[in-house]
Amino acid sequence: MTAADEVHAGEDFYRRAHNQMPGAMSWYVLGHPLPDGRSSYQFLADQVPDARRVLDLGCGDGSLLAVLARNGATGLAGIDLSDGELATAKCRPELAGADVRQGRAQELPFEDNAFDTVVSHMALMLMADVEQALAETARVLKPAGALAISVGLRPAPGSGRVVPEAGAVDLRRRPAAGIGDVHPRRPSHTHPRGDE
Repeated sequence: MTAADEVHAGEDFYRRAHNQMPGAMSWYVLGHPLPDGRSSYQFLADQVPDARRVLDLGCGDGSLLAVLARNGATGLAGIDLSDGELATAKCRPELAGADVRQGRAQELPFEDNAFDTVVSHMALMLMADVEQALAETARVLKPAGALAISVGLRPAPGSGRVVPEAGAVDLRRRPAAGIGDVHPRRPSHTHPRGDE
């Protein structure tokens, strides 16, 4: 299997899974609040309180975009592989004017400098060619724009719970490499411990 075949197989897997169960991630997130009672969507949105024109990479059913809309963002856009997730997002009243599209973060269908903020909740770590996705993110961000992401941390043995961690990155000051775990992005990759 070539690297391109692995990418397509991985993306097809995520597309099928999310088409079969749109909203599953939101169901999990809302059912498992952080210790302070916030959802990880609210936690991530709180990292970018001044966000107005926002792009969500891997927007799923639009839950994070809805939180951002309630926080005052007015120019909302999202991209996701799953048309099932996007159909759910388009039904949200908060997203009536949002531009949500099916597509890949590595080939964003938006103009240069279109957004002041890009967010991604538990998606960037699963993408193939993260460096290309971040290069595209830098292209569509305005100068001094913000990127805020949450990625899952591996649970402690026996805990069974993945806890998201959020943070903001200045793409112009930090290298893009090293975000995410290559394991879930490559279907043929075997985890070094052999237990995952």
